[in-house]
Amino acid sequence: MSMPVSAGGETTIGAGDGAWRRDDVLAQWMACWGDRLVRYAHFLVADPDWAQDIAQEAFLRLYVHLGRTGEEPQVAWLFTVAKNLAHDTRRHRSLSATVADRPDPSVDRALLAATVRDALDRLKPEDRECLYLFYYAQLPTADIAAHLRLPAATVRSRLWRARRRFSVEWQDD
Repeated sequence: MSMPVSAGGETTIGAGDGAWRRDDVLAQWMACWGDRLVRYAHFLVADPDWAQDIAQEAFLRLYVHLGRTGEEPQVAWLFTVAKNLAHDTRRHRSLSATVADRPDPSVDRALLAATVRDALDRLKPEDRECLYLFYYAQLPTADIAAHLRLPAATVRSRLWRARRRFSVEWQDD
């Protein structure tokens, strides 16, 4: 196996006329381009650990590429793969960091539910019942009025007062 340089300056590894093994080609490429690829990835992501991961993934993709196509790889291809991986890694890690900065949504929901329950517990039972039937059971005011045996106008005014009281209790938390 040799490492000829094409007229365009791009290095390729060919199998020549003899049989070649992907493992040998990969080892040769890693020996020749490994340090430069890591330095290039480090330039792109400014983190030595990420750069190592990117270079390893690029070489893994080279190995798979050799097995699928059987064609001679080009250095430009390898560096393009590394560049794309660096961009994907930066984008993924910045999204992960953004998500990691946010509180866990399930914790937020549990905390919110507990806060709502506490505020509701401080209301009068009739206010709680009106709010529950309207918001949780999603009954229209006419059905709530029939259930509570009250005029619909009374239910609407209770809901209005209950919302105001709930708002005050909510603000206190």
